[in-house]
Amino acid sequence: LETGVATIGIFGSQSRRTHTVLGESVTVAVQLQALTADLASPVLAGETLATRVRGDWKALGYFLLPGLTRSRRVYSLPVLSPAQQQERLKLLDIPRPSAA
Repeated sequence: LETGVATIGIFGSQSRRTHTVLGESVTVAVQLQALTADLASPVLAGETLATRVRGDWKALGYFLLPGLTRSRRVYSLPVLSPAQQQERLKLLDIPRPSAA
């Protein structure tokens, strides 16, 4: 996950057009997704998102992601057990889904 400026549109010649999204934040997000398996973390975020969105982010260090020229700080969210998830729901006062 990452946030930032991106360009969205149709690119290419008339015979080879493609819809795409371009931008540094897009490159970071794509590379973080590829890194999830290596870091054994289902959710990774870049520094821009982690500093803007409140959460229990854990800094994993700096990584030079493919396609970029400088290292980026990478963050993860802890994976919660079902009991921890229920405890968080209680703290947030969110009704628990009823069992069907």
